[in-house]
Amino acid sequence: MVKRYAVEPGSNWLRNLLDPTNRNTVVLAEITLAEFAAAISAKHRAGTISSADRTDILNLFLHHCDTEYQLTATNRAVLDRAVALVQSQPLRGYDGVQLATGLSSRDVLATIGITDFIFVSADHNLLAAASAEGLVVDNPNNYS
Repeated sequence: MVKRYAVEPGSNWLRNLLDPTNRNTVVLAEITLAEFAAAISAKHRAGTISSADRTDILNLFLHHCDTEYQLTATNRAVLDRAVALVQSQPLRGYDGVQLATGLSSRDVLATIGITDFIFVSADHNLLAAASAEGLVVDNPNNYS
């Protein structure tokens, strides 16, 4: 998600994908809020964005969470699925939760006829695990 708000490889591709006029449904695990805030704060600590930029970016992301993204609760069922995933895939804890959320979201969307679900991440290990679990994946870093 950081690529939408800060210039990085793949930013243009991700911004296009997330553009509301494209009418894509964007599903995020609730934990993405904390992960995003941490990533933006790391950019600030590294000196690549100012304090004001950090605040503005975080506020815009939180606004989009309210207006453009569908946030999925990190409930016990998702956590149980994540526990199983980190046993079978080489994932960190939060990545397991992200993947469990993706799998659960795909399953729910399929029940209402939405089958063109794509799991997007710039993390190679997470994408490999998602692919191994049967998700269609894409990496914004593959696009300039």
